[in-house]
Amino acid sequence: MLAENVEIAGTPFKRLRGLLGRSSFPSGEGLLIVPCRAVHTWFMRFPIDAVFLDEDFAVAGVVENMPPFRFSPYVRRARAALELPAGTVRETGTRTEDKIKLERSWCSINQAAKNPGLAAILSFFIVGLGQIYNGQIGKGIALMVAAVISGLLCAILVGFILFPVVWIYGIWDAYKTAEKFNRGGGAAA
Repeated sequence: MLAENVEIAGTPFKRLRGLLGRSSFPSGEGLLIVPCRAVHTWFMRFPIDAVFLDEDFAVAGVVENMPPFRFSPYVRRARAALELPAGTVRETGTRTEDKIKLERSWCSINQAAKNPGLAAILSFFIVGLGQIYNGQIGKGIALMVAAVISGLLCAILVGFILFPVVWIYGIWDAYKTAEKFNRGGGAAA
């Protein structure tokens, strides 16, 4: 038995929080992160084992005794990750292609239904946020970076076009204002 008590992190907030903030991870406990293809231990206080599961609950990958401040490999076949106290994989002899049985039938590691309208609205306000909501973290971050680069390039391009226009207008306006002043038009307004 890998764990007696498994908490399911199936919402974006629960997946983001994971095991952060915990001071220990007692034997017999686990955290099932759905969907998930890679995990990290940044800002955690203890090492963990990670068992990556495919859609049939077969073990797609295993990481043993991952210390704090590390990234796991990306497991393409994985649909979920089961985080366990360090040493659990070694004690249970868990290997790739083993089948994991969950006793609760309501637990599914297939992606939960997503609200397309909410995903679109999130991406409307911040490009890439809709992808993160859909579980495509890498794609969302890539879109955010592309949007920032695009914005900077656009600002530079507009600056190259707008600067000469403003510069020429400034020269023309200074010339005309000085002419007006010289004709007795008084102080420049």
